[in-house]
Amino acid sequence: MDVAQIDFLIEYLDKIHEKKLAKKEHTALLLNCYVKKQKIDELSSFLSESSIESDLFDIETAIKVCKDLNFFNEAMKLAEEKNKHELFLKILIEDKKDYEKALEHIKLKVEM
Repeated sequence: MDVAQIDFLIEYLDKIHEKKLAKKEHTALLLNCYVKKQKIDELSSFLSESSIESDLFDIETAIKVCKDLNFFNEAMKLAEEKNKHELFLKILIEDKKDYEKALEHIKLKVEM
């Protein structure tokens, strides 16, 4: 797709998310568009919206897209905010190779 047309696609995808008509494929496409256009602030804002619910927004797809695009910190933040501890640990261990932080996270969760 022509880069100039991506803004129109983003606008369309934003609207279908607002109207709660989006599916996980729409979400993945929107996240990819944000990254392609380097709209990282919009990406972060979209991911942190409290209105994102699992029936309209597949959280695991969003985390996977962030991981695939090497946005590991955003993926970790999203996983932690949405209590996806297994995904959070998987990113720490497999992608970031931060074993010490992974152990700290496990200890913290065990103490709770």
